[in-house]
Amino acid sequence: MAEDSAVARDGAAPTPSMPDFSDVRAVAFDCYGTLIDFGDAHFIDLMGVVALQNALSIEGKALFDRWLAASKEVWRDRGRDPERPTAGPEPRFGTYTEIWAEMFARAFSALECSGDARGAHDLLVQHLSQAQPFPETREVIETLRPRYRLCVLSNADDEWLQASLGRADLRFELIVSSESARSYKPRAKIFHDTAALLGLPPRQVLYVGDSPIADVLGARNAGLPVAWLNRYGAQRLENVPQPDVEVTDLRGLLPHLLPATR
Repeated sequence: MAEDSAVARDGAAPTPSMPDFSDVRAVAFDCYGTLIDFGDAHFIDLMGVVALQNALSIEGKALFDRWLAASKEVWRDRGRDPERPTAGPEPRFGTYTEIWAEMFARAFSALECSGDARGAHDLLVQHLSQAQPFPETREVIETLRPRYRLCVLSNADDEWLQASLGRADLRFELIVSSESARSYKPRAKIFHDTAALLGLPPRQVLYVGDSPIADVLGARNAGLPVAWLNRYGAQRLENVPQPDVEVTDLRGLLPHLLPATR
């Protein structure tokens, strides 16, 4: 939690007591912002490039905000309430190739310009595919591998998710993308599909992710225990449930999952 003034040296944020993960048999990781170093700051930088390429008189952060606003419109049209993203029937599915291009088209339209929506999408995908893992990612994955089944569950299209993990030389038993599941976090379906593919009940799959909504709310709603990777001291929103554990980097998982490292 951001309001905690002290942080444990091993990366684990202070908690009143150690959670009981004795029933956990598999650990599922989000990809971007969790294993791979690509988050909002990278998006904003690339939005600045998109603005320049399309001769927009706007800064990257402003275009990013327009793009996110367009995201709410796109998902609302597809049947998902942005204010209650886990509620209601499964929204109409679309790949990121479709959705991001549509988001860019709407953002350009709001700015009254005729930008290259597909080109902007392609720029994001190119950089996502080339993004590097966080410094501790490989160490933690290899430390957990002897004891836990490991998988990735990510909102991503197959092509660039596989490219990212392959380039980073990160190996997992199972890789589930939103494209393969035809569902996006925080919807319960993608979490339940992942547990089913592992042949485990949701309570035996620990989910690790950095997004309060997609990861913490999504995993909790689907019945998975969840570790919130809060690298930058964000405050948890009121509509987001308490995670089982909060850590500041992936090494913070080890005392909880490998008791001998406490």
